[in-house]
Parts: sequence; C-alpha cells; structure tokens
Amino acid sequence: TKRLETVKKQLASGAGPAASSSAPAAASGGSDGDSPAVQEYDGLVSQYIKPYLDHSKKIGDVVQQQADLVLKAIEEQRKLISVASQSKKPDDATLQSLIKPCSDLMGKIVEIREKNRPSKLFNNLSAISEGISALGWVVVSPAPSPFVNEARGSSEFYSNRILKEFKGKDQLQCDWVASWNGFLKDLAPYIKKFHTTGLTWNP
Repeated sequence: TKRLETVKKQLASGAGPAASSSAPAAASGGSDGDSPAVQEYDGLVSQYIKPYLDHSKKIGDVVQQQADLVLKAIEEQRKLISVASQSKKPDDATLQSLIKPCSDLMGKIVEIREKNRPSKLFNNLSAISEGISALGWVVVSPAPSPFVNEARGSSEFYSNRILKEFKGKDQLQCDWVASWNGFLKDLAPYIKKFHTTGLTWNP
C-alpha cells in the first residue's frame, strides 16, 4: 500500500518513473526495471503512435490538436500499467483516481470531434474519437481484448471512409490511417498476452 501511495504521489506531480514528455522518450527511455508489459506497451507506442503523431502534425489543424491529447492519454495509460506492475490492486476509490487522468483526456478527445462537425477532417476526428475508447480496457473484465476490437470496428467505420476518399490521391492520409489502425489492431493481442482477464496487478 505504501508503494502504491508513493507512486500515486509521483504521478500526481508528473514525476513518476514513467513520466515522459514525448512518445519517443516513452518508447526509448524506459529503464531496465520496467516490467515486460510496460516494455511491450512502449513498443506499440514507438511502432504506431509516433508515426501517427508525425502524420497528424503534417495534416495539421484540429487533427494535430486531437493527436496531442491522444499522446497524453497514451502516456497516462502507460503510467497506470507501470503502477499496476509494481503494486497490488487498490480499492475502487484509489483505482478511480488512477484512471481519471486518462479518462478525462478521452473525454476531451471526443469533445474536439463534437466541436468540429463541419470540418473537412471530420472523418479523421471521428476515427480517433471512436477508437480512443479502446483505452477503457483497463476497467474491463474478464475479457478486455474483445472490448478493444469493438472500439477498433467503430473507428474503422470512419477510417475506411478516409481510405475510400484518399487512396491513390493522398498517401499521407492513408499512412495516417495505417498507423492508428495498427495501434488498435495490435493492442488486442498485447492485452491477451499480459492482461488476459483484466489489468494485471502485482500480488
């Protein structure tokens, strides 16, 4: 319990062991003490989220604004996975406080879509807004993996529209879709491997 409280305080101050200011740092800056679950999550971030951020920056406008929030949500989820790898499962109130930062960011990501419905980039905003719900797997049991696949299906409804519109016309948009879809696709097997019945805590 003391260890969990210490980590909670670190997270609150932004100085936790997993705190990072960018996706590449999160991916390459992990210490040897990180659990395999954290290291593999970093691998997903490096493989998919970093390119997604790069593509979003090139597209710009509200897509980039939304991507900045996605990065923060991913970082918060990484912190939670790191806490879980070091701590026993806490009581519900403590768990909610640990989940809240990521949850709040997910809400802001959806807000950007809702505030920009007339945007020509609405399909991009919607693909992310639908897919970001996948990060809610940390509170799903006993089968979080199918939950992620459902979110991916909702996201692909919009990303398929993007591919239909831009395939053969704008490779940047197609690459953007590939990076985001890749993350959601590989998140499910990652969860099956490390968090089969729910977020794995350290007994």
